[in-house]
Amino acid sequence: MILPVGHDKLFRRLPYLTITLIGLCTITWLITFPIELKQRTQINKISKELFEKESEFIYIYISEHPDVRYDPEGYEKFHKALLAGEIIDKESEEYKEWEEVYTKYKTRLEKRVFSILGFKPGKFNFLNLFTSIFVHGGFFHLFFNMLFLWLVGVNIEDYWGRPLFISLFLIGGIFASLSYTIFNLGSTVPLIGASGAISAVMGTFAVRFYKTKIRFFYFFILFFRPIWGTFLLYAWFALGFWFFEQLFYAMITKSTFSSVAFFAHVGGFIFGLAAGFGMKYLKVEEKYLADKIEKQIEAVQLHPKLEEAFIKRDAGDTEGAINLLREVLKEEPSNSDARLELARSLLLLERKNDASIEYEKLISQLYEKGKMEEVFNVYLEVYEGKLEHLFTTKTQFRIATNLVSQEEYNKAVELFSLLVKNHPEDKLAPVSLLKTGRIFLKNIEDKNLGRGALEFLIKNYPHYSGIDEARTLLSESEKG
Repeated sequence: MILPVGHDKLFRRLPYLTITLIGLCTITWLITFPIELKQRTQINKISKELFEKESEFIYIYISEHPDVRYDPEGYEKFHKALLAGEIIDKESEEYKEWEEVYTKYKTRLEKRVFSILGFKPGKFNFLNLFTSIFVHGGFFHLFFNMLFLWLVGVNIEDYWGRPLFISLFLIGGIFASLSYTIFNLGSTVPLIGASGAISAVMGTFAVRFYKTKIRFFYFFILFFRPIWGTFLLYAWFALGFWFFEQLFYAMITKSTFSSVAFFAHVGGFIFGLAAGFGMKYLKVEEKYLADKIEKQIEAVQLHPKLEEAFIKRDAGDTEGAINLLREVLKEEPSNSDARLELARSLLLLERKNDASIEYEKLISQLYEKGKMEEVFNVYLEVYEGKLEHLFTTKTQFRIATNLVSQEEYNKAVELFSLLVKNHPEDKLAPVSLLKTGRIFLKNIEDKNLGRGALEFLIKNYPHYSGIDEARTLLSESEKG
């Protein structure tokens, strides 16, 4: 047995919507499942009576059609033939007795709570596209769906916000049901469960948090000895493997009956992937969501110990402030304000190595939140205090490169220039000069500064591997 039990991506606020969805599914199951069990008992009783009535007809049909398999599809063909009067005369007493039981059986099936709330491709009902999501067939069906919803839902809700998350969940669920419909046209078997909608959220999680490590618990018995433990897998690998597994089963069960809607899982996951890549390509989160959500988090999660730490530091008790800030970060590891104040407090006590670690963590957190403006401001704060050595050149280069991707060209050039000025012997210095020259020529369109950067690169770093590109850029700028 292998089960996902968590991952290393913490959420920053209580996921009300995910909890609400889990609550709705659970309450729906608690209400509907006892009703379904009672209805199932009644249907099984009628089904037994029906089978006794039609067993002789089945024998006649199979003897005349040896190519028909005794499966749901073959059974459906048998019923069509029987209803058409091809097996036995419709005016006979045996047929009328069977028809009475069959009508009662069909009526009970249609009145099942799962039939009323589930989605049936052969009897399209738009409302059932929504109601079917919240209905589950058994405890384990509910449990595993809710486990996966919690695993991936809380972080998408946290970083995308509740309106987008619920839209992804519901529209993804509809897309999953329609994907299932394409391969099951005419089916009257009700489709139930949130797995299609959850698959959409899983697809998005695989894109947005692809480097997150998911923790799995395993348990098995080898030579009568129980063995258990945990292991980690990257989200892109674990969820990608799950997707291809679902696709494989969807293909091999395509022409047979299956109690699992594999095509709904596949369709939902593809929808989630498309949503994730679309948001990433259009930079929706960075441009429209990150700052707004961060303000909501700050408004809701202003930690009382943070204010107490400010008071202690202002009163001269910097060590006491540091202890309080560490307590805040122990409770809320993603609290950027506490991390920044901790780094500042450590600097006040000249504990520069410790401050460097906290600044590096802060930069990583701000990156994760897509807050490039704050990343730049933190770097400038450190630089203006003549403490830029606290950052590694790799971190400085990473900040500048990301500013380029955000089209913050002037800020990027400033950081590249500082790196070259302060670390001329570093291997990233010539790379920074080349990027600076390219930005001035291609983006800022200041040829003089661009040529100056490239000429400096060619003169001082003649053995740099990108020197030919620098010469080409310089030559093209002179022609222009």
